Amino acid sequence: MRSGLDEAVSAKLAELEIVMNDLERTNERVALLEREKDLLRAKLDAPHGSKELEEKCSSYFLFLLFSLSLSLSLSSSQRSCSPLVVSTELPRD
Repeated sequence: MRSGLDEAVSAKLAELEIVMNDLERTNERVALLEREKDLLRAKLDAPHGSKELEEKCSSYFLFLLFSLSLSLSLSSSQRSCSPLVVSTELPRD
């Protein structure tokens, strides 16, 4: 009984560590996107900025946001599947 409980606690701790790692990676991506956004904005604000450059920068930024959104969605799906995997691995009494 005790070892089953220990395994369940260990599984939950491992899942929590995965979630925390996902959160850390996501925060790093957000910080990177913010830096890139600032760089793109600086280019747009430059005296030689053009409409074409503005459109390219906007498209690129939207692409980056879309990529981050997909990444977050994938992480969420993986976390949703994690308890299912753990529950199939727990020994049945």
